Amino acid sequence: MEIESIIKIGEQYNNTDKNIIKNNIIKLINESEYNRDSKKLADNLGVSIQTIYSYRKINEGNIPDFVTALKLVNELNIKIYDLMEGSKWLKLIKAKWKN
Repeated sequence: MEIESIIKIGEQYNNTDKNIIKNNIIKLINESEYNRDSKKLADNLGVSIQTIYSYRKINEGNIPDFVTALKLVNELNIKIYDLMEGSKWLKLIKAKWKN
């Protein structure tokens, strides 16, 4: 993947509604092997367990910055656009990745 594509995806991630990203993070972590092991996920991502708890709070807390989001999707074995599912950017991202 070219650096320009990574930059564009980062911009799209940063412009996606935080509630969309947060809801997707909660859903995807709950469906993963880390559902009951936030400490292991935190250790694997290099963040604190409080950070993971913050990501998993419904309607509260924060979302990961783009680099941490890349680490998260790598750890969960998903695609970055899975975090943006439901956003207006998703179609654009998928179209770019197909090319």
